[in-house]
Amino acid sequence: MVKISRILFPAFAVVQLLVCSCSGTDKYRAETNQIDSLLIQLDSAEKAFLKLDSASCTEKLKVVNALLGEATNVIRDTLLKDEARLLSDFRSIKKPLKEFLTRRSSVIKEILLTRKQLKDLSHDLEQGLISDTEVQKHFQQECELAGMLVMSLKITNDAVNNQCKLYDSLNLMVQNFVERKGLEPNKDK
Repeated sequence: MVKISRILFPAFAVVQLLVCSCSGTDKYRAETNQIDSLLIQLDSAEKAFLKLDSASCTEKLKVVNALLGEATNVIRDTLLKDEARLLSDFRSIKKPLKEFLTRRSSVIKEILLTRKQLKDLSHDLEQGLISDTEVQKHFQQECELAGMLVMSLKITNDAVNNQCKLYDSLNLMVQNFVERKGLEPNKDK
């Protein structure tokens, strides 16, 4: 019995090696490695995206809208150049924050779909399930889409972080502007 297992084990290993070498794993190793690299980049970009605080962004957007409304109420005359620039800069915070909040859930779905597509493609390449003529087409498409999504996530993260910093630096100045113009929020009402 011991002699048979000693003979069968090496034979089994040889058969397994032959089966593995016939699959698409080695044939498309460069492509699967690139897909793995894209998955790592996607995971990193997703983590940064999910760290963006949507509740804080919602609150900041409400404050921006309220202060701009109050500023509009207190403006009775022509603004000085610096005052106009201050309000313009503060108003510029609205669009990126609103866009982030509006698109957040659809971006998360897009991340999940892209990850699934990349994993499916990697699996298909490893198992040799895609014809040689279709490999480059599918590979190119998925890599381009994943790369664009990663870049878009990085741009969104930078934009939201920059707008939050701008908010932090301008919020008090706009509050002071409103007070300096003589009216505090809800003073006339």
